[in-house]
Amino acid sequence: MLEIDEKALSLLEKSSRFDKYSNITCWKEEHNSLPIYIFSIELDKENDLENIWEKVNNDIALYFQSEIENEVSRWNIYIFFLVKGNVRPIIKYKIEQDKYCARKIVLDNYMHQENISECIEKRLFRLGIQEEVINNEESLLEKISQKNGELVKIIKLNSDIKIIAQQYLEVQK
Repeated sequence: MLEIDEKALSLLEKSSRFDKYSNITCWKEEHNSLPIYIFSIELDKENDLENIWEKVNNDIALYFQSEIENEVSRWNIYIFFLVKGNVRPIIKYKIEQDKYCARKIVLDNYMHQENISECIEKRLFRLGIQEEVINNEESLLEKISQKNGELVKIIKLNSDIKIIAQQYLEVQK
């Protein structure tokens, strides 16, 4: 569960530019005893994003990332730019492909319908992979029977793998 990290924000306040993006929040999530830091900032339009993303990124690198002692945690930082307006794909691409300091994610047409922590958790931690149930035993037997019907008969008559292997080898002689 994401929790707000006030200590991280206090480090950013050292920047002379902090007042330009003071609506930033830092979230922290522990995974395998290592913290993941996620900054989020809400912006009105693409122009605001273009004017501020590098400043935010550089300040996080200088005032926050440089203070993290654990090497893994130092590179486990994300910045979410939540833009209410539309952002052109070329701008999104430019920002998201920049790997300096943190992984950046631009979400445009963001209407604050869900709370920010929920939005971040969905994007980073809930993969939404649908579990698919496959009857492997039946599928495997069908595949084996296509190649070797005798082996399937032996398998169905025995449950001990040693007996199955022995009888199969006898049939193959």
